[in-house]
Amino acid sequence: MDRPTSWNLRPILLASEAAFRLGGALVDPAAHEVVIGDHRERLQPQVMKVLVALHRRMGTVVSRDQLVDWCWDGRIVGEDVVNRCVSLLRRLAERSGGFTIETVPKAGYRLADQSARPRRRRWAEIGVVLSVAGMAAAALLLPGERNERSKPPLPAIALGEFESAPGDPFVHNLARETRNALAHMLSDSGVPVRKVPSQRDPQKGVDFVLYGDVRRLPGTIEVTLRLEQARDRSLLLSKQFTAPVASAENLPERVGASFASSLTWPGALMVLDRRHPPSREITSALLKQLFLDQKEGGPLRGYEIARQVAPKAPDSPSAQLFLAFGAGFVLDELPREQRLAALVRGRSAAERALQLAPDFGDAHIPWCMLHSPFLLVECEKRLRLGMTADANAPFVTLFLSKLLADVGRNDESLALARLSLANDRYQTPKLARLSHALELAGQTREAERLFLDATRWWPDEQVPYFSRAAGILERGDFVALDRFVSTVKNREFIDPGFAKTLANALHSGDRRRVREICHGRVANLEPAMCLIGLARVGETDSAFAIALRTYPSLAARTRRAGSHLARSSTRTTAVHPVIARGGAAAAGPAVPRLGRGSRAGALLANGQSSGFLPRSRRAGLRRLAAIVRRLIRNKSGAGHGLAAADASSLPRRAPRA
Repeated sequence: MDRPTSWNLRPILLASEAAFRLGGALVDPAAHEVVIGDHRERLQPQVMKVLVALHRRMGTVVSRDQLVDWCWDGRIVGEDVVNRCVSLLRRLAERSGGFTIETVPKAGYRLADQSARPRRRRWAEIGVVLSVAGMAAAALLLPGERNERSKPPLPAIALGEFESAPGDPFVHNLARETRNALAHMLSDSGVPVRKVPSQRDPQKGVDFVLYGDVRRLPGTIEVTLRLEQARDRSLLLSKQFTAPVASAENLPERVGASFASSLTWPGALMVLDRRHPPSREITSALLKQLFLDQKEGGPLRGYEIARQVAPKAPDSPSAQLFLAFGAGFVLDELPREQRLAALVRGRSAAERALQLAPDFGDAHIPWCMLHSPFLLVECEKRLRLGMTADANAPFVTLFLSKLLADVGRNDESLALARLSLANDRYQTPKLARLSHALELAGQTREAERLFLDATRWWPDEQVPYFSRAAGILERGDFVALDRFVSTVKNREFIDPGFAKTLANALHSGDRRRVREICHGRVANLEPAMCLIGLARVGETDSAFAIALRTYPSLAARTRRAGSHLARSSTRTTAVHPVIARGGAAAAGPAVPRLGRGSRAGALLANGQSSGFLPRSRRAGLRRLAAIVRRLIRNKSGAGHGLAAADASSLPRRAPRA
C-alpha cells in the first residue's frame, strides 16, 4: 500500500550533508548546487532540503507532515510552500533526467530512480521533445525561475574552529555550540557553509573565512566573530556578542541568528558584484554598515557610510543599493534643509542600481521609499515587477506584504509574509511581520510559536513584542491583549495596568469609564487601543477625534505637490498602522499618512471588517459613513494619486476620492 512509512529522521542540516548523484545530476547540498553536465544550478535551501529528504528515502512515500518536520523544523507552513518546492524539483528532474517525483494521492511524494528502466528510443525522443517544450514554456511563463537558475551561487563561507580557554568546560561547550549554530543558521538562510579543521589553512572554493573565540569575563560571556576575505585573508569584519553567564546558554543561537540574518542581503548583493567586484575597503565598509546598532549611530551612521562609499563604486550594485535604501530609511531623521539633497542622491543611486541589476527583485524597493506617499498603485506595480524578476530576492516580498497589510488586503499580505520568511527565517522584520499577520488572522498558536522563536533569538528587540500586540489589537481581542501584556516583563509599549483596566471596562460596556480611561492617552499603542475601544462601545465621535489628532494631514492635488510633501513633511508617526488601515501603504519603516477622507475610511473599515463594532452599533457606522462622504464632498480628503487599494478601504456606498 502507498502509505508513508513510520520512521524518524533527524532535521536536515545542509552543511553536514554529503554530495550524491541523482540521475544525470550531481547534488551538493552544502553548496546548494546541482551540476548537470557543464551547467551549475543553485537551489534555495528549503528546496534542497526537500530533495535531500526524498533522496534519503528513495522509493518510499514521504508525507507532507514529514517534509515539514525535517525541512522546516516542524514550523507550520502553507501547502503552497511545499507545492512550490516540489514543482521546482520536478522541473529539475526534467532537465536532468533519470529520476522523477511522484505524487501518491492522500499519502505524499515518492522519489523514483528511472536510470535503470529500459526505454525505447522512440519514447526517449518524444521525452526529449516534451522536455525541451516544457523548458521553453517555463522560460516564457516563469521569468523568476529562469533568473534564479541563471544566477551564480551565493558566496561560500569556510567556518573555522572557535577557540576557548582550556580548563573551562562550560566555555568550551559554548564555543562548539556557537560554531554548530552558525553552520546550521547560515546554511538555513541560503549561505553555503563548509566546516574546516583550521581557519589558518589555505581555503579554496570559498569567498570568506569565518572564525572566532569564546571567553569568560567577570559575570559575562563574550563571543568574538571575525570574517576574512579568503583570497588575501584580509579582515573584513569583527563583531562581539555578550551575555550574562546566567543566560549564556542561549548565546550560540543569538550569535547564529544575528550573523545569518545580517549576511542574507549582502550575500545576494555580492553575487551581483562579481562582474565589478569592489575593493576590500568598500566591502568592509558595507558589511560594517549592516551590523551597526543604535549605540553606533544606527541608520544615520549607515547612511553616512553609504554616502561616502557609493561614489567610489559607481559600477557596484550593492554600493548603489546601500545608498538608495539608506536615504529612504533616514529621510525623516535628517534636518529639513538636507532632505532634498538626500532624496536626489537616493533616487540617483536607485536608478543606477536598476541599470546594473534589473533582475534583482530588491532593486525595485527604493522607488517606493523615495517617492510620494500618494503613489500607492505605482509602488505596488514596482514591487510586483521586482517579484516577477526575482521572487527569491531577500526583501521584496516583505515590503509588498507590508504594503498590502496597510491597505487592508490581509489574506494576500499573510501569504506574502509566509513566503518572505520561508527561506530567511531569522530576520527580525520578517518574524514580526508574519507574527502580526497571523494574530490578525486569528492563527494564534502559530503566532505564539513564531513569537517564542523571535524572542529567543532576539531577546533585546522590542519589535516582536510590539508587532504581536498590534496584531492582537487589530483582531479586537482585548482580553487576549491583556493576557499577553501581563506576561511581558520590562517592555514599555503598553502599560499593563492600562490594558487590564480598559479590557474590564469594555467587557462591562461602561462607556463613561472607557472615556475616562482613554483621556490623554498618547503613548505607543494606547491611542490605537482607545480608538478601537471607544468605537466598540459606540463612542464614535471620541474615536474619530483620536483619529484626527493622531493622523498627520497630507493632501496634494498633483504628483509634483505630493513629491514636495514627501520631502518637506515629517512622515514618521508614533501611531501604529492599526489606526492607519486604508490611510497609506507602508513602503518602509517611515510611513507617510494621507488625508482626512482616508482616515475616516480607515476607522470605518476597521470597524466593519475586524468586528470592532458590534452589529448593534449600526447607527454609529452610518454616522461615520456620513462623515466620510461630507469630507470627500468638501475635498478635504487625500488628493491626486489616491490608490485603488486605498479607495477600497472606504465605505462601499461612498464615492471614491
